[in-house]
Amino acid sequence: MTGCQQAPEQSAGGNPTGLLELHSAYGSKLTILGSQGTRFEEAFNRQSDDGLRIKFYEPGALFAPMEGLDRVGQNRRIATWASPGYFLNKDYAFAVFGGLPFSPPPRQHLDWLRHGGGQELMDMLFARYNAKAVPCSYLDAEGFGWFHSPIRTMADLKGLRMRFFGLGARVMERAGVDTVLMAGSDIYPALRQNKIQATEFSTPYIDRYIGFHRIAKTYYYPGWHQPLTLLTVLVNLDTWNAMTPGQRQRIEEVCAENIEAGFEKIRRLIGPAIEEIRDNGAAVLRTPTAIEKRLREIWENYAAELGRDDPEFRKVYESLRAFAAGV
Repeated sequence: MTGCQQAPEQSAGGNPTGLLELHSAYGSKLTILGSQGTRFEEAFNRQSDDGLRIKFYEPGALFAPMEGLDRVGQNRRIATWASPGYFLNKDYAFAVFGGLPFSPPPRQHLDWLRHGGGQELMDMLFARYNAKAVPCSYLDAEGFGWFHSPIRTMADLKGLRMRFFGLGARVMERAGVDTVLMAGSDIYPALRQNKIQATEFSTPYIDRYIGFHRIAKTYYYPGWHQPLTLLTVLVNLDTWNAMTPGQRQRIEEVCAENIEAGFEKIRRLIGPAIEEIRDNGAAVLRTPTAIEKRLREIWENYAAELGRDDPEFRKVYESLRAFAAGV
């Protein structure tokens, strides 16, 4: 493990050199979630000719994924590969950047970041924690979840103990679900041992890799709770500001290319993943319209409450909604 209390060194020209540690919230074997992080590392290092290098670390190598924002803000040598949604314990506004219920699709979200003021709002929010977030990949819609039997009415959800993430979990709780948040590596054994009765986690190609279809035979896709997940490279703000314009531009350009490569990969993955899930005996179903309509109502009421209590969330959420409505 490298000396994590040291900042990257400065060259004679003043730009940072040495190793920037990219600690990932996701294992490198997870398609898109982790693999796009190692792809960014490799592409950046191929183009680096000024001594600044990036090294990808697997989850838990130094700290827990939920600690990423604090660690980055405190340490100039640390960077993180994660979704802003991991930092809801700091501010609910992070969900608007990472992905929240009934949000627009990834392309539209990216347009908001680039052309609708979203990046500027994200910069201001992360700056409070001495961090800079660079959009670097997207996941498409997650599945609503894996269940042992079909859910036909809202009554079928009541009392279920279900792993759920983000603000979608607050919606499910108001629908009568007993939600629990656990790390991805803990979900499969918990579902198999009936510690939870249902789960959501990610997209069909990632869920298939983990093997949820071997336990729960009813899968609802696509999900309403996470139509997108933004993945970012999170850098200490002092380190970012010390970089030369060329270094910052290289990170941004490599990330922009990483996003496009990810979109293309997703396009090729979805169909085969769903076919394999079905071939293994699981039903892939659409969420019943009445259930989705009721969950949307719960979300809109909850979002209005958040907006009244949290001005930062309201400002960011209204910016995204106005941009999406205009498009």
